[in-house]
Amino acid sequence: MKKTLFILLFFIANIHLFAGGINLPMGAKQAGVGNAAVATCDVWSVYHNQAGLAGVEQTTASIFVSQGNLLSQSNQAALAYAIPTKLGTFAFSFNRFGYKLYNENKAGFAYARKFGDGLRIGAQANVNSLAIGENYGKKIFLTFEAGLQFKLMNNLWLGTHIYNFSRASINTIEKVPVIVRFGLYYKINSAVDVTVEYEKNWIQKPLFKGGVEYRLVKDFALRTGINAGSNVSTFFGAGYVIKQFSIDAACAFDAKLGTTPQINLNYKF
Repeated sequence: MKKTLFILLFFIANIHLFAGGINLPMGAKQAGVGNAAVATCDVWSVYHNQAGLAGVEQTTASIFVSQGNLLSQSNQAALAYAIPTKLGTFAFSFNRFGYKLYNENKAGFAYARKFGDGLRIGAQANVNSLAIGENYGKKIFLTFEAGLQFKLMNNLWLGTHIYNFSRASINTIEKVPVIVRFGLYYKINSAVDVTVEYEKNWIQKPLFKGGVEYRLVKDFALRTGINAGSNVSTFFGAGYVIKQFSIDAACAFDAKLGTTPQINLNYKF
């Protein structure tokens, strides 16, 4: 009972770090490169930059789980589903963070479209919910986000994204943060990709991200990344493709928040 009460008070005291409608990163592939994913294309772009969905060529479904600090109270689970059509790419996402006494949920509907070979644009509307304890009630609110990706030159893309540009709030005191991200993705060759990113959250210090993916063989890749802001986090991951399936795993190491293992499974129809 004491442990449960302590964890609940910890979450409430640090609501600006863990919740309040913040846009939590999802996807073990992205985590492997430090979540520097604003300029990349993947079904998990639905959580990083919806413009990247325009680069998804096959209908794809994916599930993701992680456990922050190796505590069940910090569990995250998410799903993403993207459908490319002649009119553009439509996508649905849902994620949950927390446990019975403290949890956040977000359901999103996204649309992305590419214009030629060098421009992708995407946007998303979210229904967010925040619940604290058994007697504190539940709050539901809307957030909106949008982004674009622009091809600067062959194999080099620029991405930018803004979360909560409508400046939604939970109540008169707790504001949902506005988060702005921009970064670069560079494909050095057929085996090596590099990503860098800058993120500004209006309630936290700026965050610098970087990561590298190295494909040892066609279907197997190793990844590493780093985040530097109020503290430093390191990331390691790997991915393997088996026909229509792919599996990605990653682990984040943070001096303050501890160890966070993550995994996702993708299926391309």
